[in-house]
Amino acid sequence: MTSKLKVEQIAHTNNVSAMTIDSTGGVSGIATTKTEVATTSGTFKDITVPSTAKIIYVGIMGFSQSGSTANYEVQLGTSSGIVTSGYQSTALYLGGGHNSGGANVTKTDSFVFGHNVGVSSAVYGLMTIASMGGNQYCFSSNVKIGAYINWGAGYVSLGGAVTTIRIQTDSGQTLDAGAFNVTYVE
Repeated sequence: MTSKLKVEQIAHTNNVSAMTIDSTGGVSGIATTKTEVATTSGTFKDITVPSTAKIIYVGIMGFSQSGSTANYEVQLGTSSGIVTSGYQSTALYLGGGHNSGGANVTKTDSFVFGHNVGVSSAVYGLMTIASMGGNQYCFSSNVKIGAYINWGAGYVSLGGAVTTIRIQTDSGQTLDAGAFNVTYVE
């Protein structure tokens, strides 16, 4: 016995559509991708997300800076502004012909995703920020920088839900290439 449920939309009882199924069977409404933001000027860039976002993916596409060697970081914002303390975050790198472990950095003012990155070194990769409930967030990152791989991990407890993702260096260098974007799941 086979059963079929034929619908075009799945909606809340208040008639707000939560999910749409197109004529080919494709599903939308599960994840939302924001408009890409160029990282070609300024010292930081922000993307907003709804306070209901539970999983936030941050894609890095050729991000670099024109100052001196720096750590690359993400700070989260709430309705009260950008949060600059309380993070437990570490990043390390490996590669570039090294056979032993690479260097690492620990930060308490941000989630760090690139350690000791040289000038104009393009960064490509993905970060994930996940709500653990009660305004607690865990972070992980995997990015490529030249011949190196950087991994990051962290945790922060905020005074409210995340509404902003900020990308920057830890020393205020000028951004000079690439872009980043956010896809979130509510």
